[in-house]
Amino acid sequence: MDLLIELFGYLCGRGRCFVVDGAALPVCERCLGLYVGAAVTVVWVVAARLWRRGLPPGAVVAGHLVVLAGAMLGGLHVIVSGPLWRLICGLTTGHVLMLWLALGAVHLWRAGRLSPVPPRRWGRGQTVPAMAIVILLAIAGAASLTVPGLKRLGETTPAGAVATGALSWAWGFWTILAAAGAVALAVAVVCAVMSVAAFAGRASRRSRDNRTGQ
Repeated sequence: MDLLIELFGYLCGRGRCFVVDGAALPVCERCLGLYVGAAVTVVWVVAARLWRRGLPPGAVVAGHLVVLAGAMLGGLHVIVSGPLWRLICGLTTGHVLMLWLALGAVHLWRAGRLSPVPPRRWGRGQTVPAMAIVILLAIAGAASLTVPGLKRLGETTPAGAVATGALSWAWGFWTILAAAGAVALAVAVVCAVMSVAAFAGRASRRSRDNRTGQ
């Protein structure tokens, strides 16, 4: 756990951290939500096999824009945000980022093929859950303050606080879940960059081949 605490120090400023059973988590409230939201989304993307489909439809895009706008207003302090609001904004933002990084990478990789296979379109079975998961993440963020063993999640520490003393199973659960989400986001970013590079390389070769053919 000491290694995780040290690594998170490079990722998060720890401005405000939740306290779990007397020990501060190694990430701030917003980053905790960001990483947990990303981890949950990875499970959903794999379970629903969303990589086989194209990009989300307009209804999902509109919902995600609203989510990001709310998170941005909170980050700019236009909306006075407390611990719970920061957690919920992190959860929903992590979901949106992970979904678009994952599906965007697959979309670009598929589009760059010599003979791209059209992806399956999103149906109601994917659109409705995509709209509902944002609401469910917000509800889960609020409900987490009442889960047995996590009642102190609503308490916060001063800026820069780190875990001290004996660490409970609840502290370890949240920290490991956040670490899994951070790794998932990092992998998604790398895959997205690789997909962009591959798409650009293939597009360049096609353009060169067309000029040569003419």
